[in-house]
Amino acid sequence: MLTARLDRLCLKPGARVLDLGCGEGRHVHGLHMRGDVDVVGLDLDRASVARARDGLAWLESEGLARPGVSPRLTGFLIGDATCLPFADGAFDAVI
Repeated sequence: MLTARLDRLCLKPGARVLDLGCGEGRHVHGLHMRGDVDVVGLDLDRASVARARDGLAWLESEGLARPGVSPRLTGFLIGDATCLPFADGAFDAVI
């Protein structure tokens, strides 16, 4: 179940999105399936990030992306929201 209304982000193809506190990655997975944006999930909990990566691998193995849309960058990082490893303005949207 998605708790963020991804359609309300009004993302254009090629947009970059950060899911801050991504947990097990449900919003990252949803954006990955959309297929036309770059998305990074960041969370402090290693076990949650491991499950998020496993979920992404499953989506890839099942071919669950939008037909005809080339997948873009999707990734996960373990990190602290108070010390982000990104430059200012690196993302078009943050969840």
